[in-house]
Amino acid sequence: MAIAVFEWWNAIPWVLIIIGWLIINHQHNARETRKERRDQLDRLISQLAELEKKAIAFHTASKHDDYPQRELTRNISKIWPQIKQLGLLENSNDIKQIVSDIRKEITLKNADRSTFKPQSINDLDGISDSIGVLVDKLNAAYIRKYHRTFSMRILDWMTSVLPKTGSP
Repeated sequence: MAIAVFEWWNAIPWVLIIIGWLIINHQHNARETRKERRDQLDRLISQLAELEKKAIAFHTASKHDDYPQRELTRNISKIWPQIKQLGLLENSNDIKQIVSDIRKEITLKNADRSTFKPQSINDLDGISDSIGVLVDKLNAAYIRKYHRTFSMRILDWMTSVLPKTGSP
């Protein structure tokens, strides 16, 4: 009767299989997260385009209408929470300022019934410009976060794991 002796090298294939599975699972989860974030970003960009159209329609209307004004205000207030939910921002101060600029451009001191005056389409370029800046910043943040090269990710990981050298 022979007794099987466990040799440590017999475990190497199983260890490699488990490590390979863990890597593939991690990459799959990262890809799914990236796709979900892109879908969220695309929905936000569509909402911003719709907000721009509604703001221009509101300001070029012949008379003030309370319902579109309330809808614009409500939609503007939804922008920042949706941006935070994307999780793309490292420094949110510049994005907060852009959202504030969008709010100012859309209200134009023209949202109040008593001061409302129909605007020329040429006077509303600031709305499109500020929304365009926000879309560009969000797309750039998405690319920075999800489309980095493997070597850049390794470098980021190494700098976060390795101890910092320098004067105490």
